[in-house]
Amino acid sequence: MDIKTLLRDGKIQEIECYGKIFPVKNQEGIPMQDFSKVATALETLDQYVDIADIGSEEEFVEEWNEKELREFMGQNNDTQMVILRILTEGEMTRSEFVKRLASKFKPRKVTGWTLGGALAGMNNRIRNAWEREDLIKTEWKRANDDWECYYWLDPKYKDMIKKYFAERS
Repeated sequence: MDIKTLLRDGKIQEIECYGKIFPVKNQEGIPMQDFSKVATALETLDQYVDIADIGSEEEFVEEWNEKELREFMGQNNDTQMVILRILTEGEMTRSEFVKRLASKFKPRKVTGWTLGGALAGMNNRIRNAWEREDLIKTEWKRANDDWECYYWLDPKYKDMIKKYFAERS
């Protein structure tokens, strides 16, 4: 089962399962330590309800073309650019992602909040200003008895992003 989340201030603000958005009732969000409870509840629901078939009006977003993507990349701050550069290396867990990001900004302190803030800013521009597809994909996957969030670039745009960086090296 594919579970995606929107994080703000280290708390889950929105859950997406099978492409369906489940807004969180509590304005403060769901604490990360409770994510496994939510994921287990969704897995249980998935056993009895066809979540993917629940009717909803899908939001239409367009694909990026290379010109637009280049313009968008030029609007990113240093942290966002490093995030995209790191993701050209492939899929990684949140903890690995934060470690790699921190290594690029030593001695500046980098935490999951740094990653979350930079991603939120980028995703806000993608969805609201550009009305385009997300460039970064995320998925929560069960690893043994725990859950871990994985990040990767959408394969449709990975080569365009790599090309952008190669031209600026």
